[in-house]
Amino acid sequence: MRKYTYLLLALVAGLWSACHAPYAKPSDPTEAGRDFINATLKADYAIADGYILQDTLNQSTYRRYKQQYTSLPDAEKDSYAKASLVIYSVDKPSDSTAVIDFSNTYKNERSRVFLVRKGGEWWVDFAKMFTDTTSAK
Repeated sequence: MRKYTYLLLALVAGLWSACHAPYAKPSDPTEAGRDFINATLKADYAIADGYILQDTLNQSTYRRYKQQYTSLPDAEKDSYAKASLVIYSVDKPSDSTAVIDFSNTYKNERSRVFLVRKGGEWWVDFAKMFTDTTSAK
């Protein structure tokens, strides 16, 4: 009996540590962009917040976006959470920039997310999503 108790405790400890492992950003810009977009669709700001460029313009733009999302009706938030991501293209103009042309199955409106590589990590230039003058394809 004691043997099974130790085995059960080891299994529970292993599962707990696997579930509470720190989130690691992907090293690929497509995966990083996909993670960010999916996190924002599902309002998983614990993940999404970690992708925003750490400058005043990006932080304030992103904060306004989150406030706007919070004011949406629950039914609309639920529709976003259930939506799937559709990626049309990934453009990599350089080894430190990427642009993902995407939509979601709820709104079906094309948009772009801009990523930059800084300090070995991929970051979202969130403000550029609203200041880019080129239209999505």
